[in-house]
Amino acid sequence: MNIKSPSGKIFIGAGEDTTGGDLEPDDSEYISGKKISLEKGNYLILLKKNENNIQISFIKSQYFSNNLQEPIRLG
Repeated sequence: MNIKSPSGKIFIGAGEDTTGGDLEPDDSEYISGKKISLEKGNYLILLKKNENNIQISFIKSQYFSNNLQEPIRLG
């Protein structure tokens, strides 16, 4: 999966905890995600489930678009 991060700030957490459309997340007391800072740019993201942990790798990339047809699920 590829992303474009023009600000260098990336939120890792539940989609319900992000701003979208006319909706805002619930009270910040209940937000469970974290913001991380990376160098501005495009990234290839690799995900791996290791027992009860999820490992996330960010690799600089020239690509930033995706053609996803199905939801991403870690199983």
